[in-house]
Amino acid sequence: MLIILPQILACGTPVVATAVGGIPEQTGFLIPPVDADVMADRIIKLLMDEDLCQHFAHQAVELAKRCFDLDHQMDSYLAWYVEILKSWKVRQKTLEKRIANE
Repeated sequence: MLIILPQILACGTPVVATAVGGIPEQTGFLIPPVDADVMADRIIKLLMDEDLCQHFAHQAVELAKRCFDLDHQMDSYLAWYVEILKSWKVRQKTLEKRIANE
């Protein structure tokens, strides 16, 4: 995922990008890589359709609120740490068994 993605979403910026970086499609248009004609077409579409632009902007802000707020980030990190600790405990027990069998 792009490092700048949370800022892009929080600003409500509709996106026109190639479909290679984990940008959520509901916040704009994702196009095949190296297809300049389609990219130009989607940019013009956004510039000409204010309602569509506002729709993507609203979707981006809502996604940013759901995925990147402090509580969500805290919960994600805590879940990751718990997973690491569980994995470490399993490895520690396996190592202890190996040592005991030697």
